[in-house]
Amino acid sequence: MRISAKALERQLGVHYETAWYMAKRIRTEMKHDVFEDKLCGIIEVDATVARASGDGPLRGNAKLDGKNILGVAERGGSLRMMILDGLKAHDIKRVIAPSLDEVQEI
Repeated sequence: MRISAKALERQLGVHYETAWYMAKRIRTEMKHDVFEDKLCGIIEVDATVARASGDGPLRGNAKLDGKNILGVAERGGSLRMMILDGLKAHDIKRVIAPSLDEVQEI
């Protein structure tokens, strides 16, 4: 799916030239599959749940609806981000284990 620079301009509220440049950079970077290279060294993993900004603050035992986003970063290297179905330990291990060069401990 491709998105036009004009659509980015409307969605992000930036000038057309900025949106065009961003779209060009995104398309260029997406040509290289970062998931084919293995991560090595010190790997940092962080997860969060992204919600729409208009949802308001959570109160009490409110259910946390949104997209589960996992970020895996090689210190001083590349960052990989992906959307997961769940953020349980087994979900995260299943996704990051194939990306690691040598697995010492997860």
